[in-house]
Order: sequence, then structure tokens, then C-alpha cells
Amino acid sequence: MRYFLDTEFIDRGRAIDLISVGVVAEDKREFYMVSRDFNAADASDWVRAHVLPQLEPRHSGLWALEITIREGLRAFVGRDVAPEFWTWGGGAYDWFAVIGLFGGGDHLPEGWPYVTNDLDQWLHQMGLTGDDPRVPEHSGEPHHALADARHSALVYDFLARYQREWICHQARALGCADTAPQEA
Repeated sequence: MRYFLDTEFIDRGRAIDLISVGVVAEDKREFYMVSRDFNAADASDWVRAHVLPQLEPRHSGLWALEITIREGLRAFVGRDVAPEFWTWGGGAYDWFAVIGLFGGGDHLPEGWPYVTNDLDQWLHQMGLTGDDPRVPEHSGEPHHALADARHSALVYDFLARYQREWICHQARALGCADTAPQEA
């Protein structure tokens, strides 16, 4: 199953402090939690202006210790033996923040990949950019982990359709569109 993942974090150079994680599964289930373990005083001015104001109130029930977030994420993915994670653009940071929840890449649950798939890279491979008018617009607040994960799921669906159309167009241009496998 595909999982569209986004995090908000504080980049401290040699370490990343998780602020929040949002995941949307291909079956439309959602996971979102905010870490009680980050120190807002360590946040950059940009994070203070764009991320922290969007966090749910501490009494919302969505704030938890990182160990609770880790176990919640593990339960969310469940028995999926080959989860496929998708991130957008700075996905290496997002995935590094998630790996940190598990104590490093060697401690990820069995079957979880060491890397994620990157939607921004797929856009570029298809000759598109994130600001192309054909790409779905972000319908939520950017820099909110769950809203960004939802947007990533929409972009994935768009790219899957776009790639199929592109392949068909290329096949027609090469004269391959009318070629069908012969029955025995």
C-alpha cells in the first residue's frame, strides 16, 4: 500500500527534531500527531512563522511523546509487509525524521524501506514543476503535515493519470498505439 507522508521539523544541522507527522494511506485512512518532545525555542524564525501557528492546541489529544508517535505510526501501517512511502520535495528530511523515531534505519520495522519515493522528482521526470497549472493546487494550509500529506496523495493520483496519458501519446507518436498482443 502507498503512504503519503509529510513532517514538520526543526533542522538543527546535525539533527532533526520532529514537530509533527502526517500520513495519508492509499485506502484514505489518516494519521497525524504532534510531538511533545521538540523545543519551540530551537525553531527558526521561518518555522515559528509558518509551522508552529498551525499546530493544534496541546489539549487536542494529538500531542504525544515520540515513543507514542512511533508506536502509532507502526500500528497505522500495521501488517503491511512492503509499505511504499511517498514524500514531496524535501522527502529526505521527512524520512530522516521518521527514521529517527525508530532509532535509525537499522531499527525500522521489517519490510519498511530505507528511502521514500519522491513526487517532486516524478514531476520533473514528466517535464512538470510543482507550480504547473495542471498539478492540483494545495487545498489546505501549506506546512501542516497532514494537509501536506493529503496534497501529496492528490499529486500522486494526478501523476499516475498524467503518466498513463503521456505513455499513450508517445505510443501513438511512435505508431505503436494500434499494436495489440496476438492471441495464440
